[in-house]
Amino acid sequence: MTAEAGIELSWAFEKAFHKYTAYESQPRDFGIGFPLTQNEIHAIVVVCENEGISLGELARMRGVTKGAMSQLVSRLVKKGLLVKETAEHSASYVSLTPTKLGRKAHDNHSRAHKTMGKTIDQELFSDMSVEEMKRITQKFNRFAELLDAEMEKEGA
Repeated sequence: MTAEAGIELSWAFEKAFHKYTAYESQPRDFGIGFPLTQNEIHAIVVVCENEGISLGELARMRGVTKGAMSQLVSRLVKKGLLVKETAEHSASYVSLTPTKLGRKAHDNHSRAHKTMGKTIDQELFSDMSVEEMKRITQKFNRFAELLDAEMEKEGA
């Protein structure tokens, strides 16, 4: 790869990343009568797919601190989307389960993803082999690792 091609790829990735960030920042109503941020709905998705998950495990899976997740979960509990319970075996273990409303948000979000996923699959990936997709996935995962290392060096 030439240096110019690498720079062009980096700029294209950055542009797409910024557009995705802007898209993700827009709260949406998932058929529950009030909007949710992407962070909120994705936390609900993880809880629905891992009932009884601990607060710490949810934070790890979402790639945020336990403190940040605790604040997010508190908002979701207040909105009636999650239930937070202390486990009998440990006062420090907080387990999370979705409410009926939380499940409804999850189900509607899943339907929206299937529709969006079909469009993305058809528009972006239909001409790619499975091997090419795996290679790109590996590159994105490596990029995330490099960002983690940079943030660690900077003390973030």
